[in-house]
Amino acid sequence: MKRGSLIYIAMKRIIVFFNSLFLVCLSIVAQPDDLTEIVRKGNESVKSFNSKFTELQYRRSSRQSQDMEGKLYFDAIGRLSMLYTDPEGDYIIIDGTTYVTKQSGHKKHYSTDKKGLMADWSSSMIHSMRGEVEEVAQANNAEIKSKVDKSYYYFTLLRQDTGKKKKSDVVRIVLRYDKKTFLLVYMSIEDRAGNTTTYALQHPQLNATIPDNVFIPK
Repeated sequence: MKRGSLIYIAMKRIIVFFNSLFLVCLSIVAQPDDLTEIVRKGNESVKSFNSKFTELQYRRSSRQSQDMEGKLYFDAIGRLSMLYTDPEGDYIIIDGTTYVTKQSGHKKHYSTDKKGLMADWSSSMIHSMRGEVEEVAQANNAEIKSKVDKSYYYFTLLRQDTGKKKKSDVVRIVLRYDKKTFLLVYMSIEDRAGNTTTYALQHPQLNATIPDNVFIPK
């Protein structure tokens, strides 16, 4: 065999080896167990963000849905403000252990220190915004299934039933994070009764200054 042919075969084998090595490394990086850590680490640089959002509520018993929208503000210390423009004047504000809602002019205060539906919802929202998927799963006794494509990290959290079941139990949470910013851009929450609330965030502004008054209930 000619020397040129031997060099060609050797080079071809080297290329095949490194291509195989690259695919092995890629499969290791893309393991589902690692995706939660990638998103969590990516969110460590997120100090705050604000975004327009839409919300869709579906009630299985009545087969009715309601579309809402507004502006969302979040900072890393755990403050969340959702100010609705439709229905105008409604809001949800979480600041530490304080959780305040206003719907149709009626204001309600809850304590997130006490166990219950609102405390669970508050915890899930804050952890989701921080990219802490494993904490969301632990709070809802859920198994995590994940995947990734060229644009997003996807997580589906499925509740593992133990003990007494309640209609208000969250049985399924779907989270989607942007691969460039690591920000949450989609969240869907389904309870045992079949009711679903879905949030979609549009055009988030990362680490922009947020006025403190958006976290003060009016």
